[in-house]
Amino acid sequence: MTRNLSILCTSLALWMGSLLPVNQSHAAENWKGLISSQYPIGFEISPKEACENAEEQAKLDAMSLAGCEKLSYRQFETCESSDDAERCAFFQETFNAYDNCFVAKYKLLERNTNKLDLNQNLVCEVAAEINVRGFKSQHNPNLIVQVDDALSRNFKVGDEILVKGKLSQPSFINVLAWYPEIDRDNLYMLHSDELLREPKFSSDFELPPVTQSERWWAFLPEGFNREESNEFIIVLASAKPFKVMPKEARSSFFGRLDEFGRENWRIARYSYRIFK
Repeated sequence: MTRNLSILCTSLALWMGSLLPVNQSHAAENWKGLISSQYPIGFEISPKEACENAEEQAKLDAMSLAGCEKLSYRQFETCESSDDAERCAFFQETFNAYDNCFVAKYKLLERNTNKLDLNQNLVCEVAAEINVRGFKSQHNPNLIVQVDDALSRNFKVGDEILVKGKLSQPSFINVLAWYPEIDRDNLYMLHSDELLREPKFSSDFELPPVTQSERWWAFLPEGFNREESNEFIIVLASAKPFKVMPKEARSSFFGRLDEFGRENWRIARYSYRIFK
């Protein structure tokens, strides 16, 4: 998975679930409570997929209730050429939603695939206890990382994928990927600078480096029955080396970043689609 960037996609329809918060803390960016969310089951949406989407929506709703700062992002450039713009937008919302907080704890309490919504449509309804936490410290305004806006957001199978961008100061760079239809809970390492003593990049960067024999290719697994899929990349720039796991839960990753100190790191996000 660290060589080939691929996910399995399913058709999604953006749908907001209902909220039932209880025993919640109303402090901004520090929220704990019960969330109930629904997602429709349909011809192209299996009960399992609908429940996974309902869980993602519940997390988004919890962060919204926590008063987290919402990111602005280039969703439409990625989704405008998609055959399923609603599905694309759902993934974008999940990946890019909030910048100054994260889901620290998540406990699924109930999953019901025999529920009807107000329009008598079959849905999956989930109930979960969620704890949203704001980062303890603030970003260093002098540490900035940006992904090149000119990068392609559409790749044909077999195309090489390069990530280019700029840094405001010398930094260690780690790159992680999220494959939501294969594994929604975890991030996967693509590149790590954690073993370096000094930063390799000072201004412009390109990954994978030209000196690296292992390249990143647009790839869809055998038996993939859709025409396109979406993938997501995190570029983490840090003032000090940061250990990245080959595979790590999203909540654990952001929790470790919080302990590392927000003043020591900055993140840029990159999303794209692969088509046959």
